[in-house]
Order: sequence, then structure tokens, then C-alpha cells
Amino acid sequence: MPLAVLGMVVIGIALIAGAPRSDGIPLDPSSTGPLGTRGLVLLLQHEGDTVTVSDAVPDDGVAVALVLEDNLSSDQRDGLEAWVNRGGTLVVTDPESPLAGAAAFQATEKGALTPGCALPSLAEVRTLDVPGAPLYEVPGPDTACFAESDASTGRRAAFLVARAQGRGTVVALGGPNAFVNTRLDKGDNSVLAVGLLAPVRGRTVAVLKPPRAGEGRKTLVDLISPHLKAGFLELLAAFVVVCLWRARRLGRPVLEQQLVELPGSELVVAVGNLLHQAGRRDDAGRLIRDELRRTIAERLSLGRDAPPDVVADVAAARTGIDRNRILEALADRPPVDEAALVTLAQSAEAIHGEITRAR
Repeated sequence: MPLAVLGMVVIGIALIAGAPRSDGIPLDPSSTGPLGTRGLVLLLQHEGDTVTVSDAVPDDGVAVALVLEDNLSSDQRDGLEAWVNRGGTLVVTDPESPLAGAAAFQATEKGALTPGCALPSLAEVRTLDVPGAPLYEVPGPDTACFAESDASTGRRAAFLVARAQGRGTVVALGGPNAFVNTRLDKGDNSVLAVGLLAPVRGRTVAVLKPPRAGEGRKTLVDLISPHLKAGFLELLAAFVVVCLWRARRLGRPVLEQQLVELPGSELVVAVGNLLHQAGRRDDAGRLIRDELRRTIAERLSLGRDAPPDVVADVAAARTGIDRNRILEALADRPPVDEAALVTLAQSAEAIHGEITRAR
């Protein structure tokens, strides 16, 4: 009883409190939660740009495309690279994306990154607040912004790396932290967003949103591990081998002796002889009566278990045969001798013939 009361209390508290508050999908352009990017969309629109949110590859009328999280298919990546080669600017904030083109190898321990960028649109950016963001190892010809140097190794790491590709540009950022709602107003993060995505007012910016649950492009077959697929194929091959092995008959066919088939008339004679030798006139008479009653009932669309008086009434009404004659043949009276049994059999045969001809 105490456990039941406790369970009722817990259920009541859950109903009163309701479902837990959802902060939305991280990096979703429509989410106003701490990790959403709705603030970024509103900032770009405030600067006079047109923002489209879609998972489709932008057309040539789009100036800048933003990939916050690379959950794209290979066809989408190929389409984006072709779009960049035609003159588009692609901003990628996913350090693990193949589109970034650079390898992130360490995370910055500083709460704010110092300025230093050759890109004119980012000249006003003084301090970035992106604690824990990955940094890229800077390739030789690429433009590095907000960089740090490791005196012990001599390697140079940067939060932003820009490289030319065809007639366009790919800008890789060490993570999307600068663009989420809770950090967009920290330091000069908003200035970085405007300088990269809206350097000129009136352009169109395409934000490629991460897919929601159920909106992915992968099928159920794509989600199955290759090892599991190989296991299924091995099981299928083993099943085929077992079927072939069991279906093959080794050696010559073995002839099996067939049972002796008796004609129906001989079977009836044999049963009659057995009843005669045993003196079972009552059983023989009952078989004759039951067979006659079933035959008449089936012919007249009655139930096979219809009582004799009902069968006699319906048969007399439909065929004109004397009712008493039919009822006498169907009456449950054992034959007193063999002559009576023969008379019963002849009467049943005659009634059967008349019923058949009448129908």
C-alpha cells in the first residue's frame, strides 16, 4: 500500500510539472534555445540580407552559404564544391567536415582570441569569445585569422582559415560557438558573423540547416553496418548450401511397396460378411437407416442430423412418397431376423431411387 501511494504521488507531480522544457535542436536556425542559431538569422536579416534556411544546395544567385553542422550527403558536398568553384563563398563551422579542408589539432584554452586577420571584412573584429574551440593547423598559402603560435613546436594554429577554391572561397571556423544564441553577443562574435556572412548588404545568405529526426537522407539499409550486411550474406549462402545438400538424393531411387487398393464394392462386401458372421443384424440395420436418412436430408437440403420424423414429413411433402413408408424405413427398430434385414435394405434402396428421380 505505501508503494502504491508513493507511485500515485510521483505520477501526480509529473502531470503537474508537465514535460521538461526543450531548448530545441542545437544549431537549428529556428531554435531560440541557448545552442540554437535563431539570433544569427535575425542579425543577418537586420543587416538587410535575405536568409534562406534549407538543406538544398544553393543556386548561383546566393552569395554566401553557411554549413553549421556537416550532416550532408556526398552529393550535397559535391554540389557545394561546384557552387564554390563558380564563385560562391562557403563558411563551414564543423571542424570534422571534409569541406573545411584543414585539420583541427588542438583546442584553445583562452577565453578570447586576439585579432589579426588579412580579410578586409573582418578588420573591425577585435576579440572573439570562443573558449574551448578547436584550432586549425594553417597550411602555407591559406589565410589565417585569430592565430596562436606554439613556441615549443613552432606550429601555428588559427581559429579561422580561408582558402581560394576555383573562383570562390571556403572559410573554415573552429566550431560554431561564436554563432550560437548564448555567445553571439560575447566579444566581437556578432561582428565576425556580419563580416563573414553579410559583408555587403542586400545579398542572399543560405543557411544549410541540420536535418531533424526523420528528415535524414539515409535509408534503413544505409544505417546497417557493413559487417552486419556481410553476416547476413554469409547466413544466406549457408542457407542455400544446406538447401542444396538436403535436396540432393544420394544413390539410386528406392522403390517403395504400395498398399493394396481394394475396390469400393469389395470393401462393402467384406464389411457385410464380417457383420453377417458376427450376427450383428442391429448394426447392419442401423448403418442402412443412417445412410438413408443422411441421403434424404442432403437431397432435401436438411441437416445431416435431422430426426427421422422431420425427414419423413419433408420427404413426403416434396416427393409424394408415403410418409409411413419412409418413417418405417427410418424407425430405430433392430431387424428380428435376416429376412427383415433384407426387407429393410430393399425398402431403403427403393426409397432412395424414388427420391433421386423426384429431385
